Amino acid sequence: KPGVSFKVIVVDNDAAESAQSVVHAISPKLNYPVTYIVERKQGLTYARNTALEHGLDADAIAFLDDDEEADPAWLNELVNTLRAYSADIVTGPVLSRFPNPPADWIVAGGFFDRQRPVTGTVLTEARTGNVCMRTDILRKTGIRFDHQFAFSGGEDADFFRRLHAAGVKIVASDAAIAHETVPASRANARWILL
Repeated sequence: KPGVSFKVIVVDNDAAESAQSVVHAISPKLNYPVTYIVERKQGLTYARNTALEHGLDADAIAFLDDDEEADPAWLNELVNTLRAYSADIVTGPVLSRFPNPPADWIVAGGFFDRQRPVTGTVLTEARTGNVCMRTDILRKTGIRFDHQFAFSGGEDADFFRRLHAAGVKIVASDAAIAHETVPASRANARWILL
């Protein structure tokens, strides 16, 4: 997109640096800079805060989980919505993909379906799986992921609720699509009940 440049920051939350060889093998083939960082403290909040700190020099930071794949227009759609709605944070849908067709009852029950608000809908929360946020709100509020959620999950809901409470505007972008592959180990009654 004209006027938009970006870099990729990969935060490896494994002290053994298990992602390093993959990142270094792929990086030379890409048309944009890639920074590889190891966060040795275990837990999602440490990795997410490391990503935030290394991205504060940009105008905005977008998050995509390591088990997700973005549509080609994903980043443009996030940026377009950020600008068009004067938003501080924009979040898009994460659509589930199944390598093997799930049982009919899983599809009928919508267990892996997420809400898809129309573009421009103002929200009270977001998730890190598909989101873009202006860095000025992070500098101004000082809000970061709370380490009490490092191993329990829920760190993203807490983070975005606190930002919303601080007056940050969160908006949906239905066109900024990411896909998540749901393995067979999760597409079953036991995992759904858990």
